[in-house]
Amino acid sequence: MSGTDEIAIVGVGCRFPGADDLSGFWRVLVNGENHVTEVPADRWNVDHFYDPDENAPGKMYVKKAGFIHGVENWDRAFFGISEQEGIMMDPQQRLVLQCVHMAAEDGGFTRKDLAAIKTGVFIGCMTHDFDAQANEDACATGPYSVTGSHSSILSARVSYVYNLTGPALTIDTACSSSLVAIHLGAQALLSGDVDMMICGGVNCLLEPNLFVALCKANMLARDGQCKAFTDDADGYGRGEGCGIVILKRLKDAISDGNKVWGLIKTGTNQDGQYAKPISAPSSEQQEKLIQDVLRKYNIDKNNITVIEAHGTGTRIGDPIECKALGHTLGSNTKTKYLGSVKTNIGHLEAAAGVAGLIKVLLMMKHKTIVPSLWYNKANENKKLQLSSHGFVVPTQLEVWNEDQTTARMASLNSFGFGGTNAHAVIYDYINNTETAAEASACILPPIVVISAVNEETLKRNKKALLEKLKELDFNLRSLSFTSTCKRDIFQVREAHYAKDKQALIESLMHSHDFRRKFVANGQPPKVVFVFCGVGTVWQDMGNILLGDESFHAALKAIDTHLKPLTRWSIVTKFVQKSTDLISDPFVSHIGLFSYQVALSEMWKKFGVTADAVVGQSVGEVAAAYTAGYLNLESAVQVIFHRSRHLSSVNQGKMIVVQGVDLGKIELSCSEHKLEIAVEISKTSCTVSGEENAIALLKTEVKNNYQDVKIKDLTAACAYHSRFVETAAEQIQKELPSLFPESSVGVDHIPMISTVIGKQVEGPEICSNEYWKRNAREKVLFMSAIKTAVNPTQKNIFLEIGPRSVLTNHMDSIFSSEDPVICISSIAQDKESNTIANATCELFEHGVDINWINVIQTCCHMTEIPNQVLDRHNDLFMVGRQKCVYKVQT
Repeated sequence: MSGTDEIAIVGVGCRFPGADDLSGFWRVLVNGENHVTEVPADRWNVDHFYDPDENAPGKMYVKKAGFIHGVENWDRAFFGISEQEGIMMDPQQRLVLQCVHMAAEDGGFTRKDLAAIKTGVFIGCMTHDFDAQANEDACATGPYSVTGSHSSILSARVSYVYNLTGPALTIDTACSSSLVAIHLGAQALLSGDVDMMICGGVNCLLEPNLFVALCKANMLARDGQCKAFTDDADGYGRGEGCGIVILKRLKDAISDGNKVWGLIKTGTNQDGQYAKPISAPSSEQQEKLIQDVLRKYNIDKNNITVIEAHGTGTRIGDPIECKALGHTLGSNTKTKYLGSVKTNIGHLEAAAGVAGLIKVLLMMKHKTIVPSLWYNKANENKKLQLSSHGFVVPTQLEVWNEDQTTARMASLNSFGFGGTNAHAVIYDYINNTETAAEASACILPPIVVISAVNEETLKRNKKALLEKLKELDFNLRSLSFTSTCKRDIFQVREAHYAKDKQALIESLMHSHDFRRKFVANGQPPKVVFVFCGVGTVWQDMGNILLGDESFHAALKAIDTHLKPLTRWSIVTKFVQKSTDLISDPFVSHIGLFSYQVALSEMWKKFGVTADAVVGQSVGEVAAAYTAGYLNLESAVQVIFHRSRHLSSVNQGKMIVVQGVDLGKIELSCSEHKLEIAVEISKTSCTVSGEENAIALLKTEVKNNYQDVKIKDLTAACAYHSRFVETAAEQIQKELPSLFPESSVGVDHIPMISTVIGKQVEGPEICSNEYWKRNAREKVLFMSAIKTAVNPTQKNIFLEIGPRSVLTNHMDSIFSSEDPVICISSIAQDKESNTIANATCELFEHGVDINWINVIQTCCHMTEIPNQVLDRHNDLFMVGRQKCVYKVQT
């Protein structure tokens, strides 16, 4: 069975009677639950249509079937369906969309993943109850009546909603439809027509007419139960539901790191005239099909220990099927368990085959064989000769525990009343080369995200996540990987970082509505990188970030150009935690530049790129490189000469004045022959000049302004003052020719200059004159920041540097109505947590993060988090109302 013909099941989703999802279905199976119930009052008046006389015109002799509570209920908005179109959509279309979503979520496939490759959709369907109701009154039809009920749209709807470009087919071979769909999907994969297949089947019981017809054909059991393999079998009981599986070629699934539920081999054939009438099954053709599958795929029947039969519980069908199964799969030496899921949930007709398949997959996963209902040894149908074939119908839970080197293997049978048969063999995927997933280096704590299309859904998603976290243990790295890389991201978002599960629970419990950020109209925010100036370095900065590959690589790239000039390595300075990074202005300025370049490269790897850049004083060097106006060699030349000459100056002093109108400080500075070095905001600035004059200014300001705050800076000299005039001229004189980044595909990012307070062009940045002015002239920080804002969209200022500068001044630069926020990348001694927090904030504000580069781990998926979809009923009711009216008369 090895080779290129391996088909893997990589995602599963379902809604069946008594089960809204996979976990619910397993509960039904393992508990031996029966979910055949009386016809709900909201379907039709069962008493009106019931008559025990099978010959009574227009009547049915059965009152029960397998129903899904709220089968019509769904989350229209989640699938992008308008209200007008949604009310005319067949519940079968709704069920298929819901189960495709569950299967994709189970497999960790986002909508982008599904659309990125050629994905096909094959869905089995044989009933058209909604069509009969919705189009009963021609006057009530509308523009969506055809697409709402036509069977071809069942599959096409999935392709449209998920933007899939593979073939979409709706298949009707009656009760074998879903397994035939899976077979055809597997063949499409093997032929190379598609790269992924979404397959399954659906059935809804919305009106009584087909019940009446089946009763007239004497096909239904009077109690509505499929009593397979028993003397009590008197027909089948109908059921509704939907099951979906996602298929891929095994080699692709392995290459893509998909989880594998199991492998499947399939085949189909037709009865022709081997049985009469057309609705009668053929033991001979079923037998031939099973033999063909075993032979084609070189399968030893002795390895098959579980058989999921079609098992409808009909007087004709059971003996014919068991005869075929016995001749092909029976054994005199080995026990084989024979069961039928129809005993739990009814015969799902077009979805019957996929229901049996999902039952088998769940039994394999849990290594448990579940009981088949209604059977006991005393009521066994002796005509089936089960014991002679080694068949045992399980009546209690049995351990399915094969040798670890041998795959568990099961056989699945399905046939339609028109004569189309399908058979499958399902078995474990055993990867003898698999090793435990090891997390790669990640400097950040685990980040878990949740998102939704609206606020209410987000609340439900968060509540469900909290409940699961409190109930079960999860690997937090794996949960982080799943939530960020294996789930769709929607407009309403929350992100949480935490060191452990309890911290995550507390973060989720204490987050409030204000944390949720809505991406209006899907428009992404404008991200402005703000590169800080001097006075922001601290001991051990970069110690954590060195563990990030991109950060370290950026420092090494700088060293390529820096070491020939300095004869020392900036990487070594960071690794050795050199005090020069704090105490030596020459090294400190170069260290700040290097830190900023490396940090911006790390953000770029995370998927966060700048739409504009602003640099404060020395920060303009890293900003110019990030914007592409200087290549790395030129940027290193600028920072080297700038740092060298400015470090030779040791005169003057600098202070920050806060809480006083900028114009008033300017007047005072003029009187004391001082200069405004940095215009920070309307009420904050940095003053530079002679030390005694600074002292006089401090006294004057304190006396005149009660709320003033003054901070002495530890700058080595009075930057941006007359004291650096000579150094600035030397920078201009000694700088070599400067060149922009010329790599193919590099777009220059707008740079808002703090020298001129507006956008600057490339030729000016590459001029030596510009860098003289950068060192000497006033820093127009506030003007540049305000210029960077686009008033028609959200603006995010992301601070690039070892300490926050802009954040504390946002309120004195902007009004509360301005669409601006500021996010700090780093706080002292908290590199890991602040970058994690910044990543979360950026994500919440609508920035699309390249999560796989943030998480940097090779982890297994978790079952959570999940979208908890809204379920409401907005179905067109004309035909239904007439049935209900009959109930009341």
